[in-house]
Amino acid sequence: MKMNPTSADAKKYTEVIQEYQAVYRELVRKRLALPDDSDLSDQEMSEKDLLQMTNSYEYLAQLSKTLSVMETPVLRKLFGCTDSTSGTYPSCEARGRRPDGSTVTHIVCNKLKAFMVQNLASDTEVMHHKSLDDALQITFDGDDVLLYPSTYSSWRLGNMQQSITIKGVGEQGDVIIDTDDIPVEISSYEFVIDNVMFTCDSHSSSDPVLRVKRGNCEVRKCMFQGGSVGILAHGQCSLVVRNCSIQGASKAGLVINQGCSVTLTDNSIVQCGSCQPRGGVVCGKDTGAVLIYMDDVNDEKTKLTLKNNKLIENYSFDICLVASDVKDNTKIMTSNEFLNHPMMHVELKEDNELKIQTIAVVGS
Repeated sequence: MKMNPTSADAKKYTEVIQEYQAVYRELVRKRLALPDDSDLSDQEMSEKDLLQMTNSYEYLAQLSKTLSVMETPVLRKLFGCTDSTSGTYPSCEARGRRPDGSTVTHIVCNKLKAFMVQNLASDTEVMHHKSLDDALQITFDGDDVLLYPSTYSSWRLGNMQQSITIKGVGEQGDVIIDTDDIPVEISSYEFVIDNVMFTCDSHSSSDPVLRVKRGNCEVRKCMFQGGSVGILAHGQCSLVVRNCSIQGASKAGLVINQGCSVTLTDNSIVQCGSCQPRGGVVCGKDTGAVLIYMDDVNDEKTKLTLKNNKLIENYSFDICLVASDVKDNTKIMTSNEFLNHPMMHVELKEDNELKIQTIAVVGS
């Protein structure tokens, strides 16, 4: 069906078409590079290449949906011709490394000043950007992005596929990423986020503030405030969270889906959940500090490592195992039962560093 667009709509349509064509050409190139079926036993695709192709296929499908909406007047009027049409967010698709193997440090601030590069190696290639969005449009695997104190939009973090490091410069809380409009979603082979505060004032959305969809993600010295869920580990990903705080999530501070590998070290999860305080009537089974979803209460596919974490002042349960094979009423699990669970890898010291008050097993 023909479009009758404004000049802005036409420009956006052209950009989406060009991006679709570029992603499609790259997929074709990778497919042609794959060995024949007869050679698969001798040569297997690497985990990183497989992840990148999966992300590209998914992004191609999202672009196709966006184009369908933009080409259909009724849908275009209903949803508007924006990057978020049909749930498609601007993507930081996996570009791999630069052809020459070089990496760049991107400095994001209003004005670049001499002190900002003093601690960088003399041979560091530096680029300056006024917005995080501008920086993420030209990053490649291995790049570093330095954010100076300000509040940034999560606009281009809604579909992050690049293996990069994003680091806030300054004290904790100086660098803020507002996720009210778009949750941060990670599908990178290797992604690191360091010293950033994530805020979300909306508790009505079911989206987490940060979703790790696949790949490997490390979160360091970050703060999560508000939202429905602080962090969601999803799709058999590997997640490491160190020296972070999660506070005020209305449903849960951390949600772990079956098959994920999660390591929590030196974190605090405080005042999460939306039920009556401990000792009152529990209003919902899937709320609290940490929720772990599994098919079997004795699941061994999920791996959880805990070291020196504080889970305090949370509503309902501090840790809740939601298992589909549990049919009876809520069972309160003892600390010893939890520490001996097949999925658990808990390191304890003499000071009893695992601060957990209530553990439960409930049916899904």
